Amino acid sequence: MKLRKQVDGCIASLVNMLVVCHAVMQNEAILALTLLAMESLNKSPVDDPDDFDCEESFISQLIKSEIGKHVAVLIDTNCAKMPIEVAENLLAFLDITSKKNDIALDYKNAKVHESLKKFNDARKDFSDDLKVCIGSVANVISNNC
Repeated sequence: MKLRKQVDGCIASLVNMLVVCHAVMQNEAILALTLLAMESLNKSPVDDPDDFDCEESFISQLIKSEIGKHVAVLIDTNCAKMPIEVAENLLAFLDITSKKNDIALDYKNAKVHESLKKFNDARKDFSDDLKVCIGSVANVISNNC
């Protein structure tokens, strides 16, 4: 099935799910947003011949939904108790989306990079690879102009 357009409100609903109190729902929202990001941010005009700009729509909906603030709250409130699998999925989402300047700027304004650094320092159960990934994503966000 080919993704064509995101329905208005869909992205906002998923972003709001990031801050619910259940890790399973948070993880489902992260996975759904990651899949949407992978599909939306890798489109070329040849893939989507009508005039709809899937990438621009996805980015604007994320920013309108205050993705940066929601991610910062998710990390700050779940720092010590976030399951490793959820952390890995969140980092995959952040890695994909932080490559887009508009989204990275939203993350920077919400201080997601600072939350990630605190998260990295607080968790002794993370693998070295995961810690490197967290540091890398935090650097991409903090170095965004």
